Amino acid sequence: MISIKDLVKCFREAKFTEEQIERILNKSTNALLRDGEIERIKGVLRVLNEYEIKKDLIGNCLILFTSGEESAMRDMLNLLLNEYGFSKVSIENCLSVLAKGRVDNTRAVYELLTKYGIGKEAMENSLSIFVARKPEKIKNVFETLTKHGISKDTIEKCMLVLIKGNPTEIDQIFEVLNKYNVGKKAVENSLTVLVKRKATELEEALKVLKEEGIDVKKVESCLFSLNKNEPNALKEIITSLKKFGIKIDLISSNLEGIVKAKPEDIKDVLAAIIKHDIPLKTVEKYFYQFIIARPREVVDILEVLDNHKISNDAINGCISLVVLDGKATRIKSSFEVLEKYDISKKAIESCMIVLNIWDTKEVDKIFEVLAKYEISKNAIEKCLTVIVKGKAKEIGDILELLADVGVSKNGMEKCLSIISEGKLKEIEEVLKVLKKHGINISDIERCLTVLKRGKADEIDKILTVLEKYQISKEAIKKSLSVLAFGNAKDIEDTLIVLNEQGIGKEQIENSLIVLTEGKAKEIESIIRVLKKHGITTMSVGNCLVVLARGNSDEIDKIFNVLEKYKISKKAIENCLSILTNGSADEIEDILKVLEENGISREAIENCLSVLASGKAKNIKNIFAVLDRHDINKETAEKALSSLTRCSSEELEELISILERNGVRKEVIEKEWTTMISTKSNLEDAKTLFNDEEVPEDKNRKYRRIRKYMKLKEMYDRFYSREEVETICRKKHITVEEFIREVVCYPTATNFTYELVGRLQTKGNVYVGGSTTINEIYLNEHAEELSDMARKVAYVFVKRTSRKFDVEEIQSNALEVIITKCGNLVNNLDHIPDRLNAAIFNKVMRIFTCSIK
Repeated sequence: MISIKDLVKCFREAKFTEEQIERILNKSTNALLRDGEIERIKGVLRVLNEYEIKKDLIGNCLILFTSGEESAMRDMLNLLLNEYGFSKVSIENCLSVLAKGRVDNTRAVYELLTKYGIGKEAMENSLSIFVARKPEKIKNVFETLTKHGISKDTIEKCMLVLIKGNPTEIDQIFEVLNKYNVGKKAVENSLTVLVKRKATELEEALKVLKEEGIDVKKVESCLFSLNKNEPNALKEIITSLKKFGIKIDLISSNLEGIVKAKPEDIKDVLAAIIKHDIPLKTVEKYFYQFIIARPREVVDILEVLDNHKISNDAINGCISLVVLDGKATRIKSSFEVLEKYDISKKAIESCMIVLNIWDTKEVDKIFEVLAKYEISKNAIEKCLTVIVKGKAKEIGDILELLADVGVSKNGMEKCLSIISEGKLKEIEEVLKVLKKHGINISDIERCLTVLKRGKADEIDKILTVLEKYQISKEAIKKSLSVLAFGNAKDIEDTLIVLNEQGIGKEQIENSLIVLTEGKAKEIESIIRVLKKHGITTMSVGNCLVVLARGNSDEIDKIFNVLEKYKISKKAIENCLSILTNGSADEIEDILKVLEENGISREAIENCLSVLASGKAKNIKNIFAVLDRHDINKETAEKALSSLTRCSSEELEELISILERNGVRKEVIEKEWTTMISTKSNLEDAKTLFNDEEVPEDKNRKYRRIRKYMKLKEMYDRFYSREEVETICRKKHITVEEFIREVVCYPTATNFTYELVGRLQTKGNVYVGGSTTINEIYLNEHAEELSDMARKVAYVFVKRTSRKFDVEEIQSNALEVIITKCGNLVNNLDHIPDRLNAAIFNKVMRIFTCSIK
């Protein structure tokens, strides 16, 4: 047994630095102190010093001093370096070969490997083979491998199989692989599977994959990974994924990662995905990141978002933050800095990338600069990218420039994205050019994009061209984006073509977009096609977007399709945008589907946009959904655009929800088109009948209540006070809210106070839209209503500049009063003055709207 003092002395004499000695002592030196001998250590150090072995590496292999002997080590070094020509670096990377190696065994192994054709480089990269095994064991493994068709070259690339392989186990593994039709090529690419997996374990794993329907070719591509997970864990993972709805093809394509995954991580991330209503399509798109690359990070990020009550809609709207860009710790710190400046949750949800702040100190500086120029919190919340993309100094410099040239605070607040992304020098130059051409700051404020996107030299050239062709300054001021996105030469070429084709200056000025998005040569071709099909120059001039975004060849094909289906020229002229938004093949497919489902040509002509924005396959599937639920197609024919507003799957889900909740078929037929008109309406439908899920947005809450009552046919009747209170409790609103947002909606006048009073005194209130006045009231107040009609006629004729027959107006007014003011009478008959004023205002509003 030796002391630490003696050990340190040995290393110092061998010229180890104090730092090197300290690192050695920090390792586990108990065995060295217990079994070491001073003379042995000195001898080992002499040999290593003689062969200039790096001292830092010596300290990493203390076994040298307990198992090594001076003479044996010298013989090994001489054999490896001088006789076999191995590099000193390779020996330094495997110093245990000097401690454990014996010359006779090394020589025997070397001769055997040389006999089998194993190259010196392969041996050098796996020096431990000379101490790990006796020659006869290596021989057995090598012959077993070659028996199974594994080449010498393949073995050279994975010498580990000779170092650790077991012939019996290898035989059994090959038997298993053959049983499951795993090809030899896959084994050659994954030789480690022969030493890191027992045959029984491998068979269990392959059995699981086969039972789950995984293609053997997919297994072959990641055979080396099958040693990463227990078979039961692998089965658990695949079962969880399939239960969630992931198709086996997707699982197979990502098998390499899946076999390395942890079942608990997969379960956690799937639970989080379900909780946050992340669609299956999204999971499939980002499958690798969700399940393999970042499952734990995804769970942690979603937990942070949950803690801050971020909605599922916001999360789904910025899913890349969760699966690709975000980090839970960084998102947490982003929340801290945003909350410090009282940035609302709503603003964060509308710009989720703001949660990816790298430098919170820079954000503090940005807020200081914005405060200096009194930029409101409301403006900042509308453009939170200023925090993510901006630099405080640059933002300050640009704000100072804008203030100096007279841009108002309101203007600055509207251009925060420009402030965060623009360059000071470029903005200065653009402002000079605009001023030179008589465009003032108030005009620039309407389109500050020109400061962000525009280049001063190009803007100068564009303005010169526009002035040359006498494009009015007012038209330019209204379309400054032409300066930001245009090219002077292209604009001039386009103006030449438009003039030659008879497109008037006024028409060009009304649609300057044609100058930036169109190309002269293509515009010329499009006009020829339009004229060929009988479209007048006037019609073209009124829809220049078709020249800006169209393709002449495709437009010609579209015309041929429309003419084939006898779509009138007038209908086409009224919707020329169809020529730019649709494709001929798709339009023809849509027309076939519409025709097959009995949609009249008149209905199609009244809504040609369905041909431009629809997809034939989806429209066909929508009609199939309607047929499946026995829904009349008449509503679809009256609102063809509804066929483009949702997928067939969404419509199927909507109708199923309505049916499950007892909505009559006739009501579904009337309401389904409005319920899919917007994404928010579709989302509302999913929770419309769940009284426990109350939206934070009050307007959305009220909208849902109104829709619920319409679907459940709860309108057009009197409600008692008790019934109103029951509805209010169920829908989590007050009686005042019910009166204002349901009973009075959508009348222009608010009678909340009066109707709450009616409910308390008369005990009922009428809920419904315009209806006929009841016969009793009509008989009792006939003369009064007639006077009201006369008053309406007199005031209406006096207010309008047109000539109307007063008696005819009076007659029409009386008809409107009788047929449309019954709801007002039902609720305001107890306060005649308010009722008369309400009837007068309603009839005047109807008449005024009718002449607009």
